[in-house]
Amino acid sequence: MFNDSFKQRYTTIPFAHYSATSDEKDDIYIGTEISHNHREFEIIIVKNGRVRVSINGKKHRVAKKGDIIFVNPYEYHSYSKFKKEAFTHSCICFDAGLLYDKTFVSDLEEGKVCVSSLIESECPFASTIFETVDASVELCKNASLGWELKVVGCLSTIFGILTEHRQIRKNDAAFGDDFCKRILTIIEKEFETELSSGALSKRLHMTHSYFCRKFKSVFGYSFSEYLSMYRIEKSKELLKSTSLPISEIASKTGFLSFSYYSKTFKSYIKLTPTQYRSTHKSTKSI
Repeated sequence: MFNDSFKQRYTTIPFAHYSATSDEKDDIYIGTEISHNHREFEIIIVKNGRVRVSINGKKHRVAKKGDIIFVNPYEYHSYSKFKKEAFTHSCICFDAGLLYDKTFVSDLEEGKVCVSSLIESECPFASTIFETVDASVELCKNASLGWELKVVGCLSTIFGILTEHRQIRKNDAAFGDDFCKRILTIIEKEFETELSSGALSKRLHMTHSYFCRKFKSVFGYSFSEYLSMYRIEKSKELLKSTSLPISEIASKTGFLSFSYYSKTFKSYIKLTPTQYRSTHKSTKSI
């Protein structure tokens, strides 16, 4: 979930779920398509269709119906649907501290160990994990008495199966990608300003051409495309949670021209900012 939005769904324990369905006519990109990371552990189950997955800048893999995607703490990740294809998924995101083995939790969060990023449906133990993740989603949805303990039990079952089938391994690679970390930190702090690939390449002591190639290979988009999508995501948050004029939102999220903001927003979201706000109104305002 982009921008740690899952934290808004926490209730009594640091566990949240999210489910979404898009039909074959839905070409709107999934918000989590742009690379991001977070401290929490994330598990995604593919219920229908296919999805592209990239973790720590590695080449996209394709997860299909019945597959399970695991995102370890602090891993940079993105995923997106295929155009003209229906896609349904459920996701759980939780603080690894819910697991009983605190040494394991520490190793997981420090990147000393990691879970395999993709378990395909053909694996003999995949269906059990898939069903357990699905069950934890339903428990959280229903929130009946004792659901928290049952969810923690589900997580213990999942990690027990992963351990039994040797899907948890020592992480010998360097923890994280310094290029990803530096770039995302700059974008997060400075997206409202006039960022450019030329200026960033100088700050990172790279030639402009090398910076552009590396950025595209890691993130799957040119720098300008990624920055536009990031800004659009930030503007969506403001459209939903504030009553600020749309022109001001455009300015606050780094768009120098209101007309360009509106055009860019519609190209990604298939709605104008006004239409999006009217369908995603929140009681919050500033």
